[in-house]
Amino acid sequence: IRVRGSEFFRNRDKGLKKIQRRLQEIGFAPVGPGEKSKPKKPALRAGQTEESLLKRVIKRAELIRNRWKDIPTPSAARKAAAEGPQNKAAEGRKKRSATTA
Repeated sequence: IRVRGSEFFRNRDKGLKKIQRRLQEIGFAPVGPGEKSKPKKPALRAGQTEESLLKRVIKRAELIRNRWKDIPTPSAARKAAAEGPQNKAAEGRKKRSATTA
């Protein structure tokens, strides 16, 4: 939710009402003193069921986890850096000798 600074400082009430309206549109309701917050169902798009939303969230989470698998851990990166170019140069010599033999 975004309200421009100039818009807010010109008319704070209007800026705050814009924020409150947008929060209510996405499912957030104000909670005052003595009121208990009631969990609301997630905001759904037109024609969307909770089950389809859940499936989309799970699918997206799987995609993100799969990307993380390709990222080396800090300890693995340090180990590879410590092994350094000496091992890579030796591997290169082995590959060249294998292809020329």
